[in-house]
Amino acid sequence: MRPAIISLLFLIALLVSFVALAKDDSAPDLTNFYDRLAEDLLNNKPMITTAYVALCDNDSQGIVPVKNKKICRGDDPANNLYWATSGGISGWAKKNGWKRVFKVENPDATIMVTAVWKKTFRPGGELASRGVTDRFDAYIVGLAYRGSKIERAMVDYLHAVNHDDVQTLNLKDGSTIGYGGKGHVVGYLGHNYFLDVYGDAAAPLFDETRGKSTVQKATFAFACVGNQFIRPAVTRPNVYILMLNKDLAYPGAWTIGGIMDGIAQGKSSVKIHRLAARAFAVGMEAPPGSRFRVFAHGP
Repeated sequence: MRPAIISLLFLIALLVSFVALAKDDSAPDLTNFYDRLAEDLLNNKPMITTAYVALCDNDSQGIVPVKNKKICRGDDPANNLYWATSGGISGWAKKNGWKRVFKVENPDATIMVTAVWKKTFRPGGELASRGVTDRFDAYIVGLAYRGSKIERAMVDYLHAVNHDDVQTLNLKDGSTIGYGGKGHVVGYLGHNYFLDVYGDAAAPLFDETRGKSTVQKATFAFACVGNQFIRPAVTRPNVYILMLNKDLAYPGAWTIGGIMDGIAQGKSSVKIHRLAARAFAVGMEAPPGSRFRVFAHGP
């Protein structure tokens, strides 16, 4: 087949992907989410995202073993694939303008590292239309769970999704931020623990769907086939699904960048999905159109 024809077919496929996204009737309406976020920002409160990260672990997780064992030791966050590499949340944040403002290490604990990164954004779109005109601060709270404690990571993530509990951190500048269930965005990165458990063993995870959350918030989970296994555990009508994996894919933190940029710009859920999918494609060095099919969103 001639190169010109191949290029034309690729462009057609890419256009079809964009059109399908634009017509996605299942896209969540973020009106109430932006109402809440704008109100907080106008009251000088920052945007808070909490990311529950189950460190990659060849030994205890049902993953295809990674050949480079150094980056898949679940008790070594400093070198871990999901934390320290360019696609890990800490490595990604460092290279993309997020300043680390807090870090506590607990080598013997379930959560081995708690870190906070900060970035300032200029508001647009839905935020600007609600009167948010000044630049605002956004924080990402990253929680690195020991790889063998992946069940705890998933349970804590689902608890934050379906409950409104708040945890606090005192930063070096004297400010205090609340994260977890009362944050604006709650996310998960890592292996999908639902793939490792069956029947009664999955009960603790589904128990977390019985929360009574009423706070408007958004969620994402970068975990293989999360759209099939994690979606049923996101039950509250006030929680908006931004991204869930449809198939098998590396849970790269690049995608968080697209989500944060899209929210700061006040984009619709469809456009946030598009920005995040594009960020993932860039991180994976793959054609953007080929990656739209990887993620689902909406109710």
